[in-house]
Amino acid sequence: MVKLRKEDVVAFVEGHRRAEEVTKVERARRLASLTPEEAREEFLALWRLWRRMGEGELGPLEEERRRSSVEMRRKLYALYRKRQGGPP
Repeated sequence: MVKLRKEDVVAFVEGHRRAEEVTKVERARRLASLTPEEAREEFLALWRLWRRMGEGELGPLEEERRRSSVEMRRKLYALYRKRQGGPP
């Protein structure tokens, strides 16, 4: 079983928080600079992706995302239980 150290989890979460802040600012800057035509093309590209997801084309990618998410939740729950003094 993989053991997570509190410092590693805190650093991981903090790194994601900072990355999200930077990404949010960059996204707002980029979107504000789009022409109406560019904005429409971006919307259509996202719409096409959404449609493909409904048709199952992205199934393996979605399955990997779910598997990774469940694995991380299990590790974090085990860490939580250990900190609470219960069985892992």
